[in-house]
Amino acid sequence: MFGGSYTTTAISSETVKRLVSMALVCLGCRSESVAQTTPSASIAPSLPSVVPSASAAPVATAHESEFEDQFLGANFDAGASDPARLTARPGYDAYANGRYGYTVDVPLSFVAMPDPMNMNKDGRQWRLGHLAAMSISATRDNLVLKCPRSPDVTTHKETETSCFATGKVDSTTFWEREVISRGALYTLRIQYLDSVKPSMDPIVTHINASWQF
Repeated sequence: MFGGSYTTTAISSETVKRLVSMALVCLGCRSESVAQTTPSASIAPSLPSVVPSASAAPVATAHESEFEDQFLGANFDAGASDPARLTARPGYDAYANGRYGYTVDVPLSFVAMPDPMNMNKDGRQWRLGHLAAMSISATRDNLVLKCPRSPDVTTHKETETSCFATGKVDSTTFWEREVISRGALYTLRIQYLDSVKPSMDPIVTHINASWQF
């Protein structure tokens, strides 16, 4: 009887071992299957880079000049762009504005333009071809000095009632003066190319000295 009992126990132990072995094998297969279905790093979707490249840096833009180019207006015939006209017709003619009571000397070689300032009797513009130009005007509205301050200004002077600025844009010299007097704002602008600078520099000095208001 006891022998039979021992035999039955031995068989049960063997069976248990087999079952355990089979369970371990199944667990190994399942682990291998799970490992095969897990995506590897090599197939994971790549994310776009958030680091800006050097080409994405903002591009600096050129500054905008505050000088007023008098040749951007209407294209009236101002004669030939001949520098010799400055010496061929030396001297000046006085321009008087009855509405605002100011006078200024204008080079004889300059041609008067039929611009809106003349029609409104505020002032006038004159040109030497496309080599040089000058304009003078006055107003009783918005009495605020506005002489340019942009980076191309080489000289700027200002008081409570007057200002002066000169500068260079490409090959053009700009000269501007404003004065507040007798309840009005008076403005004188002159510009000229480098090709006539030796002749225009003393002319500008004369025009400025002749300006009376």
